[in-house]
Amino acid sequence: FLIFLAGCSNIIEINTPKQECGNGVLEEGEECDDGNNQNGDGCSSYCEDEPGGDPPVGGSFLPGTKILMFDLSAENIDDIEIDDYVLSYEPEKNKNVPGKVLNVFTHEMPGYYLINNKLKVTATNPIFVNGKWNVPPWTKIGDFLVNYEIKNIEVNSIKYIDGEVFVYNLQVENTETYYAEGYLVHNKKPTAGGGLIG
Repeated sequence: FLIFLAGCSNIIEINTPKQECGNGVLEEGEECDDGNNQNGDGCSSYCEDEPGGDPPVGGSFLPGTKILMFDLSAENIDDIEIDDYVLSYEPEKNKNVPGKVLNVFTHEMPGYYLINNKLKVTATNPIFVNGKWNVPPWTKIGDFLVNYEIKNIEVNSIKYIDGEVFVYNLQVENTETYYAEGYLVHNKKPTAGGGLIG
């Protein structure tokens, strides 16, 4: 836009980046961006948080995502089988425990987030951010994830990549948690307050 100053013959042009609500990328001035322009899903059509709103159900990880097994080896999520044991987290004890895989789910999703140039996760999959469960559209640079050593790791990059992707998710006995690319994740729906539904 242009600015005209009284008594001045100069014109100052200021280029501001174009904010595009609904593109799945959290940009300056947005409280959230869930990749759509619908109200009632936790993020309004103006990219503002909606009180009491929840993100949509579902979410998963792309093939090749490394999952930590209980022995600290890593397997691709697409190679995990029922009855395998992954490294899981038990919040009541604040420690890692063995987690038995009860089921492996696959489906298609309309794009994914790339976090720290490592974790490829869909918009609705819970990740542990700043001490509570959250989803990628509500995560921003400067937030903190938790790694398998139960230490905070800062988010230094996050971007949305559009396009249909085939994804996997795991159901883990009791805790429902596991580590994808070393980061603590969950397979249940988070609430706007950071709790979990289901």
